[in-house]
Amino acid sequence: MQEWQHYLVRSFPMLQRLNKRDSIFAVVISVSVTVIPETGKSPSILPLVQAAGFVVTNTNDSGVGDMKLSDTTTRKKRPLRLTWRFLLAMPVALFFYGPATTTSHSSASSNAPPELVIQTGHSSRVNCAVFGPDGRWVASGSADNTIRLWDVDSGRELRALVGHKNWIKSLALSRSGEVLASGSNDHTAKLWNVSSGRELFTLSGHGNSVEVLAFSPDDRWLVSGSNDTTIKIWDAATGREVQTLKGHGAAITALAFSPDGKTLASGSADNTIKLWNTAAWNESRTLNKHSKRITTLSFSPDGKRLASGSADATIIVWDSASGRDRLTIKRNSVAVVATSFSSDNELWSISADGTVVFWNAENGREIRT
Repeated sequence: MQEWQHYLVRSFPMLQRLNKRDSIFAVVISVSVTVIPETGKSPSILPLVQAAGFVVTNTNDSGVGDMKLSDTTTRKKRPLRLTWRFLLAMPVALFFYGPATTTSHSSASSNAPPELVIQTGHSSRVNCAVFGPDGRWVASGSADNTIRLWDVDSGRELRALVGHKNWIKSLALSRSGEVLASGSNDHTAKLWNVSSGRELFTLSGHGNSVEVLAFSPDDRWLVSGSNDTTIKIWDAATGREVQTLKGHGAAITALAFSPDGKTLASGSADNTIKLWNTAAWNESRTLNKHSKRITTLSFSPDGKRLASGSADATIIVWDSASGRDRLTIKRNSVAVVATSFSSDNELWSISADGTVVFWNAENGREIRT
């Protein structure tokens, strides 16, 4: 496995630093998605999982998947189109493509598309996915109510995790890589032992689907955000509910911990962002500048900045200490579906048309696409 393949972002919105020693590639994979409960509409593209050089999103096309391979070093794009009957596209086991691997395609023409491995184990569409910490395996959650773990190199299914009674809507992996969390339309979250596939706990208490999940940096807490407008804090070691955070007026759509774990940021379909003090689990401030639902949140590696993306097509960079908006970025009228800091001063985003853009986080200037 190439070194850059190990620099993987585990689960949206969690992130790790992008590898800059090799060419960075972005793969946009489109599959059918679930309807967003608070709006009753299916947005054109929503993020499933992100990896360094790999960005996976989905769309509501029926039975058709569109792929684009964007070499962000040369800025060239190669559109690929793939059709399959049951929308079983995710997970895709890494495109083995790039300067270090093109020799494996020596028998093909220079314009031939890269080889890929696609798993077809789910019986319905995939709603979410998360890579393991070393990039050797990936977990996918589906509308068939199951979670499946796959070996990335071979494409072989490792195991199926069965227990939810409705669609899997969200996945998160502990920083240790030992515990997988899943959220479902059955109003529960579950914790699983990755090595054995054993269910550890069922976390019950939400009154609607569990839309987003996030582990704290020290793996002590699991946070779940629901369409019932609440956020619940769980002890990841015992499965005990610790706290319920209330304040948002619509579904919780994004969660992110600051790197030091002292602040939790939550985004909602009520168009606001709230910052919570994790020592007492109380609200410290509300950030209110977006005009549509929040789709993504990410902290800079030093924790001083918080980036928020919205369906209003803007990215706002906030001072995480004061809550002051430092920068507003808007490239077009297309919704922003993912943001992530590649360094303290560089931010990248994905919009609903599949475009990946790198920005200077200081002045908002576009660096490259």
